Amino acid sequence: MKDTLSVGQAVDRLLDDENASWSYQGAHALVEYLMDYERDTGQEMECDPVAFRCEFSEYESYEDAADDYGVEEDEDPERYFGDNTTVIEFDGGVIIQDF
Repeated sequence: MKDTLSVGQAVDRLLDDENASWSYQGAHALVEYLMDYERDTGQEMECDPVAFRCEFSEYESYEDAADDYGVEEDEDPERYFGDNTTVIEFDGGVIIQDF
């Protein structure tokens, strides 16, 4: 049995996860990215808010993410993350796929 979700339903599921700290804009950007991934690869995925919370982190800026990852001060955080992982930019922040 498969349950197909709209963007809004998937966003609501992410926001209902009490242990996550997604903003509405961040949750929407992540869902859009994942739906594009499904469409581009033909690979369906389950909407698993816990797995998404464990795999992706939302930050207000690249600099905030760089602080968490210990990126050297002389490195460009945008380039650092772009070279090392998946980055989802959205109005209000950035989502980094944890690595």
